[in-house]
Amino acid sequence: MPPTQHHTDYAHPVLRAPSPASSVGTAYGADQTAYSDSENQMGQAAFEKKWEERLELGRARKEEDIANQGPLLYPPPKSDAEEQGEFIYH
Repeated sequence: MPPTQHHTDYAHPVLRAPSPASSVGTAYGADQTAYSDSENQMGQAAFEKKWEERLELGRARKEEDIANQGPLLYPPPKSDAEEQGEFIYH
């Protein structure tokens, strides 16, 4: 190679995992849905209500309950002069 030409080494190609098998020949295990949750036993609305209650989605979180509490320290009551805006500085 002449000295004026530059030879750049390329990085080795990234070896990737083979593509997954097509879904045509894929076999899946048996359905693990409980019989009580099957569509034959309960409708979609009843299923959603059951899981909303089980996951407590309608209930406030602990952080939300704490944020909704009143203050622990209240400011001292204002005197009559403070309420009327008459401040006396000494």
